[in-house]
Amino acid sequence: EIYKDAEEAIKDNPPTRLFQRAINGAIIACGYAEILLSKALADYGPDAQVGYPDTAYYLPVIRSLSGEEVTQLGQLQPILNRMRAQVKESEVTFEMARLAGETTAYAAEIIETVHYLRYGHRHVEPWTGFIKDPIMRKYGILLVDWTIPGEGVIVGKAKTSEDLGNIARELMSLNIKTFFCNEVCEQALEVKVKAGKENCQFLLGNFTQLVHAFSYNLRAAMAFGGIEPGLRDHHRDYQRRRIRAFVLHLGEIDDVQVAAHFAAIFLGFPVICDTELPEDHQVPGWYESHPDYETLVKYAMEVRGLEVEDIEVSEPLVIGSTQEEKVIAREGKDSKFKERVQLVLK
Repeated sequence: EIYKDAEEAIKDNPPTRLFQRAINGAIIACGYAEILLSKALADYGPDAQVGYPDTAYYLPVIRSLSGEEVTQLGQLQPILNRMRAQVKESEVTFEMARLAGETTAYAAEIIETVHYLRYGHRHVEPWTGFIKDPIMRKYGILLVDWTIPGEGVIVGKAKTSEDLGNIARELMSLNIKTFFCNEVCEQALEVKVKAGKENCQFLLGNFTQLVHAFSYNLRAAMAFGGIEPGLRDHHRDYQRRRIRAFVLHLGEIDDVQVAAHFAAIFLGFPVICDTELPEDHQVPGWYESHPDYETLVKYAMEVRGLEVEDIEVSEPLVIGSTQEEKVIAREGKDSKFKERVQLVLK
């Protein structure tokens, strides 16, 4: 049980305020999903075809965790009802907060599905929204075999765009796949972070588009881990063991975002916030505060169990296995990356 140590640490003084916020956020998310779904059913009818573009995994969060092959709009209402029913407002516990997180992931998937039904795939590079299967297959294998050693999900808004750029470039230099959601996307573009699939830096979008990071990881488990759809706990175990992801939340946090954080925790990903959190808003090893941007990435990686080793590299290039076989020129210098571990400089 991966939460056992945390449960033991908080048993005498559980952060019930934090858990209550997660529960409240899940209820709000379900309410919003209900409104959008009801309107879509009225506009399109229950037989309307739904799904994401270029994927064999239907609605991947739902497909992986409960096994349903959702193809029609009308199938979503009973799923939403079932997930809302598992959130018990009277049970303010760590376990219930995690279930609230799971419910929030489902609600976000449903909201995004309705958006895709109404508007289609409107994203223009470097924005991604839902990440299609060919990209997931090309880069997902590098994540699960640890060629890419880990994954960072950055949510919110950094104190400055320059701060966000520094965090993003540090993650890239460590060869960490990165997803961005909310204002950090605009900040990344402002400071010219090298976003795009080639650099494994994905600008998802805003609000519920965070679910596309979870979707990517869960599809990787089905594609490369051999985890069958509907084996919920097997998927969670695979996410914790193989994906090695963590969430960095920058800036203010509302209840729905807390619920989304617990969706990450439900899948085995710890959450590190840059805001000062009181003790009754933290869970050791899972939901922590670390305001120092200089050491934020290193701290998050250590919490996730990723070893960080400091080395000096005189040439200030962002390098990693995602740049294999690329030639990079800067001020008369060029570097070619050969194979997975050999770097030849001239």
